[in-house]
Amino acid sequence: MLLLITIILTGDYTATVEAFRKQKDTDFKNADKSPFLSRKARKQFVALHYFPVNEQYKVTAKYVPLTAEDTLEFMTSSGKIKLFAQVARLEFTLNGQSLTLPAFQGIEIRKREGYAKHLFIPFTDETSGTESYGGGRYIDLELPESNTLELDFNYAYNPLCAYTSGYSCPIPKPESRLTVRIEAGEKVYH
Repeated sequence: MLLLITIILTGDYTATVEAFRKQKDTDFKNADKSPFLSRKARKQFVALHYFPVNEQYKVTAKYVPLTAEDTLEFMTSSGKIKLFAQVARLEFTLNGQSLTLPAFQGIEIRKREGYAKHLFIPFTDETSGTESYGGGRYIDLELPESNTLELDFNYAYNPLCAYTSGYSCPIPKPESRLTVRIEAGEKVYH
């Protein structure tokens, strides 16, 4: 933990992302935090795979709140339906291309303590199904206090169902499909 605080204070972006990733690997080996339910699976786990840290995938996005929330049904990997409110649109430029992603809040999740400001950004891109998980990846953010927020694809992660069965992971909708390669964040696990 002291190493992580030191890295953050020195402002080394790459080291900060790498420390976050290392902590996630440690968490995956911990029975209380791991998506792997069996001790054998946790013992066999070595590390997650990532694209190299690349600061060009950390962008400032314009946060455009919707005038009225749309409640949408998301199909999940288990076939169940989960409800999400689309609360905003994120507009940003990446590699010279103007892009948009919808931002959601889980209807049930935002009622839980500590999640009232949670934003859920699911997406797929041109690496989905090859270098990254075919079911898409996620980014978690907080509602901004202004009309911009930092959208950092280096922190994009796989849903829990990418590692093992037994989870019910929301599948990104077509409007969350980016027609570019996002060579940042977590790669496919296997």
